[in-house]
Amino acid sequence: MFHGRGAAFLERGRKGRFAPGDQRFPFTKSEIRRMIYLEEMAMDRAMAEKHLQQAREHVALGEMHLARQREILAELTHRGADLTEAKRLLTNFEEFQVIHLAHLDRLKAELALPRGAA
Repeated sequence: MFHGRGAAFLERGRKGRFAPGDQRFPFTKSEIRRMIYLEEMAMDRAMAEKHLQQAREHVALGEMHLARQREILAELTHRGADLTEAKRLLTNFEEFQVIHLAHLDRLKAELALPRGAA
């Protein structure tokens, strides 16, 4: 239910080692819950930022795949080869790129929200 340092304080209080109001336990339960909430929010934001970086990398890699597949398509066209599979693969790459871009936009929007929203 609770994680991190605040949870350890709360757990010690539950076991009777410390009690809220005791000088050795300087936080009330509501203060501890607030600390835990803020800590979890920071972890959630850090995870979202990590996912944002990964999404940016996927978009960049997708652009490289699209560019290379277009080159392959041009080479095959120049040779007069069958383009069926190359066109299908290009279409797949384009569809995946749309998905990657949508995911990137969603993560950007999520991180643009003020802390505590949504």
